[in-house]
Amino acid sequence: MTFPVREDRSPPEPLHAVAATLLRAVPPLWRRLPRRLRTHSRRIAPVNRALMALGGGPLVVADMRAGHRLIVDLRSGTEWFTYYTGEFDDRRIRVARAVVRRRPGVAVDAGANIGLWTVPLALEAAAAGSRVVAAEPVPANALRLAENLRLNGVEAHADIRRVALSDAPGRVTLTLREDFAAGAMTGNAAVLIDDGSDAQWDHLEVPAQPLDEVLDDLGRPSVSVIKSDLEGSEDRFLAGADRTFRSDRPVALAEWNAVYYDRRETRPTETTAPLLRDWDYRCLRRDAREWTVDHLFRSNRPLDNVLLVPAERVEEMIGLLRQTDREPL
Repeated sequence: MTFPVREDRSPPEPLHAVAATLLRAVPPLWRRLPRRLRTHSRRIAPVNRALMALGGGPLVVADMRAGHRLIVDLRSGTEWFTYYTGEFDDRRIRVARAVVRRRPGVAVDAGANIGLWTVPLALEAAAAGSRVVAAEPVPANALRLAENLRLNGVEAHADIRRVALSDAPGRVTLTLREDFAAGAMTGNAAVLIDDGSDAQWDHLEVPAQPLDEVLDDLGRPSVSVIKSDLEGSEDRFLAGADRTFRSDRPVALAEWNAVYYDRRETRPTETTAPLLRDWDYRCLRRDAREWTVDHLFRSNRPLDNVLLVPAERVEEMIGLLRQTDREPL
């Protein structure tokens, strides 16, 4: 399946022509602004809404600052800001790419969505002679992910697995959330939480599988780095990756989203700390412009990005993180 990109050369209606012209013109102008201005979505959100109302988009190609390209949906809150800035988690992706360069092994993208991480990781893997394993259970997202890999010529360096990574094989129900509700073809999803709050979203049943089993199916490649963004299911994902963490000792970039854990009446610290201690892992976090080791694996922020590192690699990774921090964005 090929997703349409707005490059229609037939004569458009007048307003559509204006919108199409502005859509091409705004990103280069926006990216010239100082970072403190261009990274505030509320400043450009009215422009995106106006261009959409004029008939611009909704599917466009974003030229990313890191050098790759992505087909994005301007109706998706996860994607539209990327089009104007050409950025998405750039500093964290740089860290992951550096780990791929330094250490042999595949990269794992748990919750790959449309390839915002998978594509740059696949570009790095291609250069290193490695691969990316991208798990994305939402069919529309997985199709766009495949299209974005082809757009960048790295489809041969990625294995797409249409499963939700969890602690046991079976099936789980996902909620198709804000992006889909706004009319986007692709977007964010989360495992259903049975507290009544998810009744407003469309539901989708998908297969689930532990990462350990996915890697077994692929011939058990060694893993060097993992990115995990699973909307409150990271604890289940880690439990299903026990053998991988014990044997391969990968670096993991994870996101703790407190909203989902609070609704589940648990905390990521409580659910993940026992495993991480058993694996002899450490949690690195950036506080006051310095990287520190959090031995308690605390998470007191609504949305917390953490780096999970084997104890024997803490100093190496802190040095890499400091180097990455010095590189301009």
